[in-house]
Amino acid sequence: MPRLLERMPITAKPAHSNNNSNHSTKQKGSPAKFTWQTILILRIAVLLRNQFSVELQAHKMSFAALRKQLRLTSFIALWGRRLALGPKGGWSLLEEGAQLAGVDALVIHLDEHLAIIRDVLDRALGKSVEKVEADIGNPRGVGIVGPPG
Repeated sequence: MPRLLERMPITAKPAHSNNNSNHSTKQKGSPAKFTWQTILILRIAVLLRNQFSVELQAHKMSFAALRKQLRLTSFIALWGRRLALGPKGGWSLLEEGAQLAGVDALVIHLDEHLAIIRDVLDRALGKSVEKVEADIGNPRGVGIVGPPG
């Protein structure tokens, strides 16, 4: 599977108004503040559009529901899971070995997307994962990233 959005843009151009002549159209972009959930949803949207020719506008409400679901789920808890898009736009988080009983769905493995987001955030923060784990103490030895390897 091709790596989609390998290099996520981390800046966004500010909107310019034609009514105000004081703003230059050559202003530099300002840092965008995207959550990992937003980046994951954008990656999933690009995957669905590019590989499955899914019309994204038709799934606007579905993506809003997914955003709410992801806000209730930790980044760590998504490792080893899959995301299934059902025929009526419903999303399900599945364990890696779990089967969908009697339902057709598009299934997306999340680990590759999570690894890319982790790596981008690691570079953006300027800290290694080991440094972050050391900073928080990691008392139970639980890794804050995905599976080894």
